[in-house]
Formats: sequence, structure tokens, C-alpha cells
Amino acid sequence: MLHEYEIAAFIEGSLPELEKNEKAGKMNNSDAYRAIARLSDLMKKKFKDNDLLSVKNILRVAETIYMKGNAVVRTGIENIFIYSISSIMPIDRNARHQLQAIIPIHIYSIYVQQILRSGI
Repeated sequence: MLHEYEIAAFIEGSLPELEKNEKAGKMNNSDAYRAIARLSDLMKKKFKDNDLLSVKNILRVAETIYMKGNAVVRTGIENIFIYSISSIMPIDRNARHQLQAIIPIHIYSIYVQQILRSGI
């Protein structure tokens, strides 16, 4: 099980292009949420650059974190990362289907649940 103090190191180990965190030692919840926000920002940047292979890899890392994470970690993924998917979801139907096709099933399921709850 991944705990909140392990998230930054896990993300940085999985995605070398993400800058190293300056802090060392035990992290608190806000640091874990900051690491998840950095993961979201990287996903947005890679999507903007049309680097779908990197986006797919970032989504895979997010799913792994979600599946292996404790309650704090899962909440961070749900409230930060999953929410950020809406900001990159294209309006164009074909582009939207292309993005949806690379979203891992667990992440996509949570995303759909969020959309349904929000009433969009």
C-alpha cells in the first residue's frame, strides 16, 4: 500500500521528466496533494504538446497510485487528478474518443462517476 509520504518519490521514480522534489524526509498530506497536482500539471502540459504517449504513461501512473494508495492518496487522486481530466477533455468528438481510449479503466470509471455527480 502506498502512503501519502511515499507518493512524491513514486511519481518521480515513475516519471523521470518530472522535476525532483526539493524536500526530503517524511511528507504530510498537503505535500502528497502537491505531488499529485504536479502530476496533473504534467499531464496537461503533455496533452497540450500533443504527446499522447506521455499522457498515457501519466494516466497509468495515476491509476497505479490510486489502486495501491491508502485513503488519503485515493482522495487526492479523485479530487485533484481526476478532476483535472475535465480540463483537457477535447470538445471535438474524435479527439475526445482518442483521449478516452488511452484512459485506464479505473481512472475512467472514477472520471465518469464525477461527471455524473456533477450533473454536467
